Amino acid sequence: HLTTVRRVATVIPIIFLTAYIDDETIDRIERVQPYSFLTKPFDSREVHTNISLALSQHARMSEAQQREKRLTLLTQNAFDMIAQIDEKGKILNFTSPVQRILRYEPQALVGASFIELIHPKDRPIFLETLEKKQHEHSPIILTCQIQHRNGAWRFVEMVLTNMLDEPLVSSFVLNIRDVTERKEEQDQLLQTQKIEAVGRLASGVAHDFNNILTVIDSYASLLA
Repeated sequence: HLTTVRRVATVIPIIFLTAYIDDETIDRIERVQPYSFLTKPFDSREVHTNISLALSQHARMSEAQQREKRLTLLTQNAFDMIAQIDEKGKILNFTSPVQRILRYEPQALVGASFIELIHPKDRPIFLETLEKKQHEHSPIILTCQIQHRNGAWRFVEMVLTNMLDEPLVSSFVLNIRDVTERKEEQDQLLQTQKIEAVGRLASGVAHDFNNILTVIDSYASLLA
């Protein structure tokens, strides 16, 4: 019965009316979790006031829940990962795309060190930037490698923002994008361009060498 009442309370604001305040009643109130409760005797003004307050509170909570639901849907389907870390780099939160991109369970990362996920050669610059941004609030873009759960290293671009002074956030926020495929394509293009440049150089050298041989042959013919 109480389970049903609590489920209804998420949709309809409930006010608990009682004639007794004993331990059993208090226990029932705690389990029902109404918006408020009234103890007899009470007058119509008290009832009206409590109903108005309950409806107002319920409306605010419903709006907040809808905002949270929308935010959750947006972050779950986002292309990027978002992480919250403290001043020392401890992970406070990680959005669900990390499971799709890096194969980590978001909750399993909470409390771990974000620094440990970063490639050793990239850690000094990240730590230096984190220290520098303790008192700066302008976002900064970093490029580094982060370890996949399978042990591979993924290239990422991240935007680091200091939101320590924001009461609802109170952390550094990292917007992280996996750019491994883009980096590999750029490296492949660069390698192709190098090969083409070497080919053009070799072709030019061969052409010059042939010209020299032609001159030598001509000179030899004159001497003969």
